[in-house]
Amino acid sequence: MKLFEVLAVGDANIDTTIKVDHLPKHDDKVLGEKVSSQIGGTVANSACVLGSLGVKVTALAKVGTDGHGAEILNEYAKYNIDTSFVEQIEGFEANQAIIMLDDTGEKSLIFVPACHYEYSKSRAMLAVSQAEYLYTMPGDICKFVEIAALAYKYETKVVVDIESTIVASKEDTHAILTHSDIVFFNEEGFTKAIEQDLTEEILHILIEQYNLDTIIVTLGANGVLAANNKGEIERHSGFEVEVIDTTGAGDTFNASFLFSKINGYQLDKSLEFSCAAAAYSIGGLGPKGAVPTIECVTEFLLVTTSR
Repeated sequence: MKLFEVLAVGDANIDTTIKVDHLPKHDDKVLGEKVSSQIGGTVANSACVLGSLGVKVTALAKVGTDGHGAEILNEYAKYNIDTSFVEQIEGFEANQAIIMLDDTGEKSLIFVPACHYEYSKSRAMLAVSQAEYLYTMPGDICKFVEIAALAYKYETKVVVDIESTIVASKEDTHAILTHSDIVFFNEEGFTKAIEQDLTEEILHILIEQYNLDTIIVTLGANGVLAANNKGEIERHSGFEVEVIDTTGAGDTFNASFLFSKINGYQLDKSLEFSCAAAAYSIGGLGPKGAVPTIECVTEFLLVTTSR
């Protein structure tokens, strides 16, 4: 039995959220109000949600020795994330994200990558060998293929989140899917990566072609569509809630689905739980303004289904 259920591979961001009257267009100028500065980042957000849900999670990441590095380590500790494989590096700068949020809760985001530093191969090998699942967003395709090969060696399942900024070509898509087991797309990411309209048929074709376990495509306010290698396909329409901030909702959904998978939920129940967790999360400001626990999601579902 492995020591950890999930290894989260990816560095955290410093997320600055600015409230604006409307999201700026080309050659536009808007006034804004800084409302929060939090630890964010796709993988880090999901890792924190996993920890909040009681999953045994560890992180393969880098932080600086400055104040931001300390903030990130404190955030990991807050959500019970093991930091044995987090490397502190003198002079390393955290990634930055500027999030502009309008009155509807919808956002625009500018991501500013900072330092480039590769993970120690020995550290990565040890981390992968001790986890049942590896979760990441494969920004660097070559590095992803390398760590996915390690995962295959140690029988660690690979879980990826694919957004439109990740894939630049059909070759990128093929490389990622070839080395993955569970794949999350948002709708825009699916359209760009697969270059076909989203249908139930195409999901089944991709599962068979790439020997995938599950594909999940989130559709924003229209819910989610998912299929697995058992021939099952399920939709969930999501939940209507007051939107405060959608930042981190996708990361919350992905983490909650992975929690459901680890705990043996059926596909339909996994989608229900994950949609509920994501709906709960948009009731707070910033990427972790409302991080769900099992109790929060259970209560949310009880209240929602009893209406």
